Amino acid sequence: MNFKTVPACTIALLLVQILPQACPAATIAVPANEPTIQAAIDGAAAGDTVLVSPGTYLENIDFKGKAIILRAVQKRGHPVIIDGQSNGPVVMFDNGEGRSSVLTGFTIQHGWSENVAPCYGDGGGLCVLNASPTILNNTIIDNNAVGDGGGIAVWVGAPYIQGNYIGNNNSLDSGAAGGGIYLYLTTPMHILDNTIANNTATFGGGIAMFSAGTVEINNNTISGNEGLSEGGGLWVVNYTNPGIIQNVITGNQSGEGAGVNWGVPEGLRGPYLINNTIADNVGQAIYAGGFDKNAQMFNNLVVAGSGQTAIYCDEYDDYPPHMVDNDVYANGGTDYEGYCKSQTNLRGNISADPLFVSDATGDYDLQALSPAIDSGDNQAPMLPATDFDGAPRIVDGNQDGTATVDMGSYEYQPPTGAAVPLHLPKASSADRAHHLLRRFESVGRDNRHTVQYYDDSGRLIAEMDDRGVFHRMH
Repeated sequence: MNFKTVPACTIALLLVQILPQACPAATIAVPANEPTIQAAIDGAAAGDTVLVSPGTYLENIDFKGKAIILRAVQKRGHPVIIDGQSNGPVVMFDNGEGRSSVLTGFTIQHGWSENVAPCYGDGGGLCVLNASPTILNNTIIDNNAVGDGGGIAVWVGAPYIQGNYIGNNNSLDSGAAGGGIYLYLTTPMHILDNTIANNTATFGGGIAMFSAGTVEINNNTISGNEGLSEGGGLWVVNYTNPGIIQNVITGNQSGEGAGVNWGVPEGLRGPYLINNTIADNVGQAIYAGGFDKNAQMFNNLVVAGSGQTAIYCDEYDDYPPHMVDNDVYANGGTDYEGYCKSQTNLRGNISADPLFVSDATGDYDLQALSPAIDSGDNQAPMLPATDFDGAPRIVDGNQDGTATVDMGSYEYQPPTGAAVPLHLPKASSADRAHHLLRRFESVGRDNRHTVQYYDDSGRLIAEMDDRGVFHRMH
C-alpha cells in the first residue's frame, strides 16, 4: 500500500487554488509515516484517514476541527491504546467537528480532566465542545473527571455514539454527573448499541442528561453503574426529552432511581420509555420526578430487585406518567410507591413475574409462558422494527393467530412447530394448583414429533414423546 504523510495535491491546492474535491484522500500510517497520532492529525487534510497500528500511544490528542477518519488497525489480541497518562482529556473535539470527524476502534484510557480550560474539569476520556463527531466501536475505560462526564462529556453538539464499551469511568466532584456520559445543551443526537457499565457519579452513574434536548438512547446495555445520590443507570433533568428505547438496564444502584431517575419541569414532555427491560437494580427501578404526566411508558418490563420498589413518584404532582401495556412487578417489594397511583389492570398494565430465562446469569429473554409475550402495544411511539438481538420485533409469540409486540427488550421467537393455547376440562381438585395453560408441539431435526404440557408457572408437567407415550412429570 502506498502511504503518504502529506498528499501531494496539498501543495498544488495552495499554488493553484483548486477546489478541495479535486484532492484525492490519503492514508497516513502511524507509526510508519508519522511517529505519533497527533503528528498524523496535524498533517492530514479533509477526507484523509489516519491508520494507527497496534500498540500503546502515550498521547492526548486534538482533532483540531479536521474532517478525517482516525482508525485503529484491528488485530485480535493487539489493541490500539491511547493512554492519556492522567494529563488531561485523552481526545479533544472543540473546533466545530462534524460527523465526518470519526474516531473508531481505539482503547481510550487514563484521561484526567481538571478545572482548567477548555474543558474545565469535564470529559476525562473524550471532551466534546461545540462539536458533533462520530464515535464508533471504541473502548473508553478508566478515565476520571473532576467535573462531569468521566468517560465522555458533550457540551453543545450532536455526536453520534455507537458500539462503544464505556466502563469504569468516574465523575469525582460531589455534585458531578455522568460517570459514563454527560450531555448538556445537545441538539438531536443518538447513543446506540453501547455497553455502559460500572461507571460512577453523584448524579447519573451511567448517563446524565442535563438540559440535553432531544436524545435517542437505543439498544444499550446499561449495567452496574452507581449514582451516589440519584440515577444509577440514567439521570434526566431540566429541558430534556429523551427517547429511551429498547435498552437493558440492570444491576445499577442509587438511593433514588437505581435504573432511571427523571425530573420533568412543568409544561415539558419529559422522557418516553419504550420496550425497555429494567430489572434487578438496587433501589427503585424508576424514580419519576417533577411534572411528568406527559412522560410516556409503553411495553416496558419494570422489575424491582428483591424487596425493592418498582416505580416511585415524587410529590410535584399527583399524576403518574402515561403508561400503556407495561409489566411493573416487585417480588416481595412494592409495585408503586410515593404519589404514584397503581396502574395495574389499567390500559393493559399488569404486575406479574415476567419469567426471564435467567436473570441470575443476565439472560433477560422471555420463557415460553411469560405473561409479557404478545402483551404490548403495536402502536407504541418509536417502536423499533427489530428487538435487542436484531430479531423481528412483532411476531405471534403465543401462536393465537395475531402478531403482537412483547413487553421488554427481547421479542420471544416461538420454536419451529405449533404452539397453541390449550383449553382443557377443569382439573381435579388434586391438580388445580397446576392448571394447564399451553401445549407446545415441536418437530426435531430427525423429524421426531414431541408434545409438551406446561402449567401457568412455566413448569413442565407432562410430555408425549415421539412414540406417542404420555409421561407425567409429577
